[in-house]
Amino acid sequence: MLRFTFEEAARIAQPSGEWFGHGFERHPFELHVRSVDEALAFRSCWVPCPRFADYAKDPKWKEGEAGSNGADTPAFADVFDMTRRVHIMACSKAIMDRIRPGRCPSDCPPDDIIAFDGNHRLAALGLRRSRGLRDEVKIDVYVCTPVAG
Repeated sequence: MLRFTFEEAARIAQPSGEWFGHGFERHPFELHVRSVDEALAFRSCWVPCPRFADYAKDPKWKEGEAGSNGADTPAFADVFDMTRRVHIMACSKAIMDRIRPGRCPSDCPPDDIIAFDGNHRLAALGLRRSRGLRDEVKIDVYVCTPVAG
């Protein structure tokens, strides 16, 4: 398993600045390569933290009326470049609760994987899947792991 520091993984995945300075820097990250189907089982860090596969079932997402978090996803799904490798940063719900308490609802199981960067990309893949497009791109997931000790 390839391991990275937060800074190394961030150089590749290029997460939003909101994720810096909260404690992810103290954790190692492991690289996992996942299929689209596997990645669509992850949860979004957008409240209420649904699974990405569920975005495609919500008519508000198909119509572009999803609200502030990801409202541009339908348009993004139309122009998303599926020839490029997809990079995601994620962690378990348990780690998210320690680093960013209250970010996800308490009814999410602690072992569920929460994507904290790459939400637009995964939501776009879910919408594309619902439209019958079978993107088979591999997804590099940099997963935050517990600190030893």
